[in-house]
Amino acid sequence: MKIVTIVGIIDKEKAKYWYDEQLSSKFKLKRENYTNMLPLLIDNFSDKDTIIPIFTDEAKNRQINVLKNEFNDDYSNIFKKEYLIEYDKNYYGILSLINQIITQEGDYIIDLSHGFRHIPILATISLIAHNINNPSNIKHILFAKEIVQYKEYEIIDLKEYLELANISYVLESFVDNYTIFLKSNFTNKLFQNLSNELKSLSNHILSNAIQNIFNSSILKNTLKNIDEILIDEKVSTFKHSLVIIKEHLKNIQEIGKLPKPKQLYEFSKLLSERGYLLNAITLLFEAIGCYCLESLKEIDATVKEYIEGRGSHYKQDKEARNIIANSDDYKNKKDKEMENKINIFFKSKNISSFKKFIEKAKELRNELAHGNNEEEIKDAKKKFLQLTKKYKEFCIDKDILGKNIK
Repeated sequence: MKIVTIVGIIDKEKAKYWYDEQLSSKFKLKRENYTNMLPLLIDNFSDKDTIIPIFTDEAKNRQINVLKNEFNDDYSNIFKKEYLIEYDKNYYGILSLINQIITQEGDYIIDLSHGFRHIPILATISLIAHNINNPSNIKHILFAKEIVQYKEYEIIDLKEYLELANISYVLESFVDNYTIFLKSNFTNKLFQNLSNELKSLSNHILSNAIQNIFNSSILKNTLKNIDEILIDEKVSTFKHSLVIIKEHLKNIQEIGKLPKPKQLYEFSKLLSERGYLLNAITLLFEAIGCYCLESLKEIDATVKEYIEGRGSHYKQDKEARNIIANSDDYKNKKDKEMENKINIFFKSKNISSFKKFIEKAKELRNELAHGNNEEEIKDAKKKFLQLTKKYKEFCIDKDILGKNIK
């Protein structure tokens, strides 16, 4: 464990320090009174850890005297040249120095109690950015909260505020595009549970495994986690994001109550709104196939038995589309009864425009799936939205196959 501290210029009389309830369960101070946090850290951590002071020349000179008075010893060797802030107005240089230190291997305790005004702020920015990518190696962020000026200080841990920033980032990412980029490692169990649930939802959604969402308890569990977190007063900073996600997940729950073709259709629109056009057109094409499949199975028991005998849902879906494509004069050498029933059914239907719609959906799906190698797709989003309107017209409003499968 390495202890990084930003060295200040406080050299007044000793003050009383103590850990708050949370830290006192993990650490004990050897004594109560210290001039500032630097001698406190050296006295309580240096036997087993490495102290890394970040300092200016002025702070170094003052603290060498402080440490000599505290311990009757010379501690000038802890002020390494590589941790010197040569010009305290060089914000980028200071930020780079802090980043360089905390991105090295190992675990860290960071002390932000002292230092010139902007330096702890820059350190905080660095910690927030670093914690998004590697949240596990910052163990504590110490801050001496002033209770009585120059006389009494309670040492608190600001690490939980990093977790608040991280969970806020997780929520905003999910709301925006269903992704969870953060390597989450929360000490708060509710935050960790919520992060895990949202990550699972993200995986299901972006892999188009929509039925896994509706056939499991993941939505129910996620909503329960959100409700438990909302009770905590500390979440006020990202309460808005929690409420938005809660309402969105409830909307997804309602989608789960719809017939399967419409489930897929509604989810395809959600994915399109977040820019996932390939996922969206894939689900829309599946919604079309599902509508055809379920409608044809409703013709009578013979047709249903034949289609279900094709095997997997994918093969059934493919067979249903094949029947629609050949609806003008459907042939089936293996099952003449099936052939007759299908042809009788389609005699009363005019689905030529519906078949063209299916072909256009298939075409857009194939073009997006194959990297647009042969031709540029002009405004694919516009094409997709036109297809969703057509789906609504054919499969929902008109119910063109007339079997009430919407």
